Amino acid sequence: MPDCQHHPPSYTGLQKTANHVGEKIVTMSKASMESLREKIVADNTTCGLEKPDLINAEMDGRQKLCKRAEYLRRCGVEVTCPNHTGICTANVAEDAAIGNEEAWATIVGEEIADTLSINYLTTDGDSKTHTVMKKSQPACKNLKDPRHLVKSVKRVFWKSTFSADLFQKF
Repeated sequence: MPDCQHHPPSYTGLQKTANHVGEKIVTMSKASMESLREKIVADNTTCGLEKPDLINAEMDGRQKLCKRAEYLRRCGVEVTCPNHTGICTANVAEDAAIGNEEAWATIVGEEIADTLSINYLTTDGDSKTHTVMKKSQPACKNLKDPRHLVKSVKRVFWKSTFSADLFQKF
């Protein structure tokens, strides 16, 4: 920026700009997602599906916090995640409940209910997302993701101890 004879923006200037455009970006994103849902219905209608609003979905509520913010705090800089200055890797605020897939499922289910209906929802084996999703999507049926089951079985297997006599040579 100095080569272009521009001064770098201040923290407060960036925050003011974010506050000014933040709500507009949320509104634009919601409108964009609504048009994508309408396009799915239109495409399914073009394909000749009996129920063009019926879709299959997958939901995994992985949430992560920001390691950069932790470093900045140790250096004495006051930061708030997500979206602090610099590179923020968080997709939830620090005070948000990690693993609260039910809250996210409620939001998603209500958001899409006016346009789409979920036929099958694939979730983690231990997830309660399906139970919450059924409130806004009553026809929703649950499928469990076998990848999580396999990982759980492997984890238990490697922790297990076997006797020397278990695998005898013939």
